[in-house]
This record gives sequence, structure tokens and C-alpha cells, in this order.
Amino acid sequence: MRERGLVFGTEAEAYEQHRLGYPETVADLVLAYAAPPVVRALEVGAGTGKATTLFAQRGVAVTACEPDPDMAGVLRRTTEGLPVTVVVSTFEALRADEHRRVDLLFSASAWHWTDPAVRWDRTAELLRPGGTVALFGSGRAG
Repeated sequence: MRERGLVFGTEAEAYEQHRLGYPETVADLVLAYAAPPVVRALEVGAGTGKATTLFAQRGVAVTACEPDPDMAGVLRRTTEGLPVTVVVSTFEALRADEHRRVDLLFSASAWHWTDPAVRWDRTAELLRPGGTVALFGSGRAG
């Protein structure tokens, strides 16, 4: 059985080519809602960078957490030149830095890959007090 979040890596290039992106308005709405200033963000399950680029293009420094090395390789390429740091790690294993908590933690169609037993405690460790969590995707209700 494959580890959680490591199912797309063998087809990372095809995933990047064929997976639909997110509308620009997603980042605009999230940033308008978020408690300012949003300087640093953490993306959980960044994949190949479909949502990452929306926030980084608006000047947000994004730490893009992606557990699959192949997906992370494509992510590095698609975000080259943007304020993005790619970290190959699961959300659960990501090291918290008390002095650099993020203003925004977001996940685009990947939150379901995180461990429900620890996801909210990890979020509290990584998000600054008063920070914002944004979970969005292209999934179906129900």
C-alpha cells in the first residue's frame, strides 16, 4: 500500500499537464478574508504548484510542503522565480519554527491526505495567533 499523499508522483508530469488549475479569484478571496498582513504562507500538499503560484504571484512567500519527491520536482520547476520554498515532507513531519509561524495555512484539494488525528494540533503549531486557514479544492460535496 502506498503511503498517504504519494499516489501521483509516478505521473507527476502528466498530473501537471492535465490537472486543471484554480481561478485567480481563489487567491484574491482568501487574501481579502485573511487577517493582514499575509506575508508568509504554508501550503499543505502543494502538488505541482497549481495553487502555489496564485499566492506567490501576489507576493506571498509560500513554503510549499509536498511529500512526493517527483511532484516536488515539478513544483520547483513551475514556481521557479517566485517566492516559493519547496519542502519535501508530509504535513505531519514538517518542522515547526516558533520564530517564523505563518500568516496563512492553505490546502488546495489535499487536506484529506493529512492525518485527522493530528492535523489541527499541527495547524496550531505552524500558524501565528490570529492567522488564517483556507481549505479549498475542486471536490464534490457529498
